[in-house]
Amino acid sequence: MLHAFAASHPADRAAATRMAEALRHAGAGPSEEVAALIHDLPKGQVGLLLRIVHVLTGSTTMAYEAGAPLKGLTALRTHADAAPHHARELGAAADVIALLEELAHIERGGTAVDHRVMRLHLADEGRL
Repeated sequence: MLHAFAASHPADRAAATRMAEALRHAGAGPSEEVAALIHDLPKGQVGLLLRIVHVLTGSTTMAYEAGAPLKGLTALRTHADAAPHHARELGAAADVIALLEELAHIERGGTAVDHRVMRLHLADEGRL
């Protein structure tokens, strides 16, 4: 996981580090911190322009249109669903994978059952 994190996009590393720090200060345990550090890894090396489009449009429909430039947008739109699978491939603990699965559920409009996941979600949104 360390190598995957080190190879991730600099913006994702910076955001994940801030998120893990906020969680630590809020009393989070190690599983939450690991989930925070790896939750954005499926975004890959998508560039700044598509990251801006992703934030400004907020629309998932653009992500599924054909075209090479939009593959990066698709990665941004689907990263939450891909994160548990990616974590499993990296050998993450079952608790971390479960946290990421519920975080993806929240991102699809669901509700959190585990208070740790709600804390992850709030930290991801910069509201913790």
